[in-house]
Amino acid sequence: MSASVYHQIKDELTDFGRNPVADAGKIMTLVQALGLPENEVMPAVQYVYITQYQIVNGADANQARQSWVAASGNNFESFMRNFINLSLNDEGILAAKGDRLKTSPKAANIVSFLTLRANRRCTQTTTGVWPDSDIVVLTNNSPVLGKVIHTNGWAIPQDHRKMKTFDANASPTVKDPSWDPGNKYTMAWQSGLTAIGYDPSKTGREITSVQDLFDTAFSGHVGMFKDPQELGTLGLLAIGVEPATSTPADWQKAAAKLTQQRPLVRQYYENDYIDALSNGEIWITQAYSGDIFQTNKSAGDQALKMAVPTEGGMLWTDNMLIPLYSAHPLDAMTYMDFVYRPDEGGMIAEAINYISPVIAAQSYIKDTLHDPGAASSPLIFPDAATAAKFKTYYIYKDQAELDEWNNIFEPITTG
Repeated sequence: MSASVYHQIKDELTDFGRNPVADAGKIMTLVQALGLPENEVMPAVQYVYITQYQIVNGADANQARQSWVAASGNNFESFMRNFINLSLNDEGILAAKGDRLKTSPKAANIVSFLTLRANRRCTQTTTGVWPDSDIVVLTNNSPVLGKVIHTNGWAIPQDHRKMKTFDANASPTVKDPSWDPGNKYTMAWQSGLTAIGYDPSKTGREITSVQDLFDTAFSGHVGMFKDPQELGTLGLLAIGVEPATSTPADWQKAAAKLTQQRPLVRQYYENDYIDALSNGEIWITQAYSGDIFQTNKSAGDQALKMAVPTEGGMLWTDNMLIPLYSAHPLDAMTYMDFVYRPDEGGMIAEAINYISPVIAAQSYIKDTLHDPGAASSPLIFPDAATAAKFKTYYIYKDQAELDEWNNIFEPITTG
């Protein structure tokens, strides 16, 4: 909408650049004359001003935003905090608020209010928002993380002098990750695995391969993920291609393989797949490791199983970072390192049931929390054989590449 507004009034802006306040006032008058709804006027004025400033002055986006702030009489820090929030609010943000970090230092309490929006690992309904947050958690297989820490510079670098607990106790799988070399900006919160969940009483046999999701014996009882990244990545594994080094040509081949599978698929699921697996609607499905563990734990049995296929399972990590303009960065840094203590890491892993980034948390869960099921589960503490099959996701180079991926795989779930 804002782009359309700009093209309607740009020819009236020939004198732009003489006075920022006058420029903003003129744009306001022109936009109001278009009869837009009241809630769309200011966003349109802002968009037009910033766009025109960049064109006239050959400036980058941040310089244009600073000029807009001056012209509109706002505070730049407040403006940027809200700009970042608006940019990311639809992407899914896990946020721990600074006031809670100061008053509730124990990880067992922290877990109870960590909030997550529109993400598979959601256990709370409250939504944390970026401007109010001192820690934000983003997943490495989401393009949002790269946007925040690399493209836009919206994260504060870690102070490695204050990462002694992390250095001592972090698992090798979360040190020096490919998405954040040297842990310049992030520390892992928890990790998880996307692989295959199944009910052996229904399949009648063990599941060992991605190809089992394409077995006609399970026709009408196969579940697949609707998320284009998870769906496309499994398609790549199915054709024998490493997702991390795949090419657009590989994506097309994977899509063809997944299209052939469509008659077997009962549904392309979001978070509700676990209910369908539990009640027998589907027998085999793409699944998240924590969901399988939690479902069995709640039911008091081991009815469902998680298979990491011979082709590999996709490891993802939720990463803690400190957002630009955090009000309490030292508190955030202190807490992020604090959760790498074996006792704190143990309490978190035992509560969340995803893969712990703290090696010594395993013995704490076993000996102090007396939960041998969690301590011995390869879904929380993967053994060497399981870890050897972990794969990494493709990292999109830019928005155009992400769009290309989505355009290839999204039609499979809607066609």
